[in-house]
Amino acid sequence: MTAPPSDRSRAQAAAEAVELLVTDPDGPGGAVVVVDLHGVSIACRGRAVLEHRIDVGEHTPMYTASLAKIVTALAVHRAVDDGAFTRDATLDRWFPELAGASSITVAHLLQHRSGLPEYHALRLLAGHHVEDRLTPADVIGLVAGMSPWFAAGSRVSYNNTNYAVLAEIVTREAGTSWSEAVRRAVLDPVGATDGGVRDDPGWTVAGMAGCYVPAGAGSWRRSLQGCTSVGDGGLWLSPADLAALLRALLVPDGALGPAVAALSHVDPLPDGSVPALASGCTTGATAGHRWFGGLAEFVGAKAELRVYPDDGLAVAVVANTAASPVGAAVDRAVIAATGWRSADSPEVPEVPELEHGPAPSGWWIGATGGAWRFEASAEGEGTREGLRVTTGTLRFDAAPSPDDHGWAVVARPSVRVGWHGAELVVRDGTAELARLRPGPSVPVDAATLAAVAGHHECPSARTTLVVSVAPPDGSITAGVTVRRGSLPPEPVEVLGLDERGPTVVIATSWGLLRLAADGLRGAAVLGRAEAVPLLRIGRGDGSDDSDGIGGSGTR
Repeated sequence: MTAPPSDRSRAQAAAEAVELLVTDPDGPGGAVVVVDLHGVSIACRGRAVLEHRIDVGEHTPMYTASLAKIVTALAVHRAVDDGAFTRDATLDRWFPELAGASSITVAHLLQHRSGLPEYHALRLLAGHHVEDRLTPADVIGLVAGMSPWFAAGSRVSYNNTNYAVLAEIVTREAGTSWSEAVRRAVLDPVGATDGGVRDDPGWTVAGMAGCYVPAGAGSWRRSLQGCTSVGDGGLWLSPADLAALLRALLVPDGALGPAVAALSHVDPLPDGSVPALASGCTTGATAGHRWFGGLAEFVGAKAELRVYPDDGLAVAVVANTAASPVGAAVDRAVIAATGWRSADSPEVPEVPELEHGPAPSGWWIGATGGAWRFEASAEGEGTREGLRVTTGTLRFDAAPSPDDHGWAVVARPSVRVGWHGAELVVRDGTAELARLRPGPSVPVDAATLAAVAGHHECPSARTTLVVSVAPPDGSITAGVTVRRGSLPPEPVEVLGLDERGPTVVIATSWGLLRLAADGLRGAAVLGRAEAVPLLRIGRGDGSDDSDGIGGSGTR
């Protein structure tokens, strides 16, 4: 076990990391929390509320997004310890309407092995905005009746649905609201008093941090306070609350009892492999030091938490904009607090450098379904080209990095684009954002486009996608739009024909569509979701809704 950092090194670690996290004290802010068995150091910087020039402080509630899964898992384990139900209990006890409920257990939900569909994918297809609020009951309604994407327990797939369902289980067993259940099971025992679960959209606290997204030219736009569902998100904690939680996570059998040890336990898969996803958290080792923790990002918010139980050290970083280099700040805090870089390993963590290489061009596709477009920009120097990058609704410029390790995003230098061998990688600090392969290069002719036009039903999202193709007029190519349910049509980009299908690949602002060239079957891929199946139910250019199909989507 490494000797714990002194008061001075702990405070220095927090101060160094927060300077890296927030470079503009008048912009969105953040906090770094460093905890060991002997004390706590918290450093805050930047604004919690830009409009009123309110600074981030130790008691400022901030949105922690998917770090809520750690708290949810703790609440579930505590309910199990109290005898409310067992980890082997199957979902038909509470949700007989879910397909496969009799074979999906609480343990499957905790370790992302249920096979339930990812609700974020379904809600986007159904035409919800990413910031719309859903209750756990709404989430269960989205996935009810849809076949599981894989057999329960057979593999791992990170999935927000699992944690919305877990929240509903605990709520029903406790006979109270989810916010009250979390307060009793986790927040009160550890001494977290500033934040809580925002299951009521009217819930507010004086000085609660806003959530901000870049609006161009150094300005910021306030988002809708990130509250999509609870269990998988919806949790607000102050830096002081995070310190209280970290202290509890460092002491097995302390305030939270055996739930802490259960948090990082991982069951082997049927093939004997042991994945990294545990109960609401990820497990791993850096330079030989075992850790567990979580990384969270949502509209206008970002956070990371990492606990080194053998070394008596824990670090949390939270920011009220996703543009903050949270991962790099965590690395900086750990290195400054421990000296592991010099004493234990030349690299902490061990992540290979990205290389510069040739400038990518055209469309590239990520493993998680996103499409990225690369073009030359004016940011280059001499023969080294700069990049203009477009993905979804985001567009940004990247310049060749001075150290010759790829390209650095101009507005967010911690984000690099570069080559790792033959692969193109996008990375924020040490956190990998995307690993890309070239998009389809075979052009799509007018006849093939006409074959995929029409109405495509997505029963799992209870909506219909209408693909419309405007015929070319001789001087321009055909224009393609996609309409989700009752939303207005959106112009999209046809990337090309993937001959492995063969499928027509279409990039939208919310994901990829892969439509079979025979016009019958297809799939939508969004974020970390599995491919959501689509079935063509109406032919034609999709412009005529007289059959009543096109406008049947839900909002």
